[in-house]
Amino acid sequence: KPIKNPIIDDDENDENKDAPSENVKAQEVTVQEFDNITKRLDSMESSVGFVLTKV
Repeated sequence: KPIKNPIIDDDENDENKDAPSENVKAQEVTVQEFDNITKRLDSMESSVGFVLTKV
């Protein structure tokens, strides 16, 4: 008899039944929102890089 994989067994728990719907919600981000987030991250990296090089 094969040893049960705890990760697979956890899928039977009630907690993880919500996971698929959460994944679907995460995928509902629009391209525009994604672009805005990307631009924000880029500007943050630029600011941090500027501060680091300044020091």
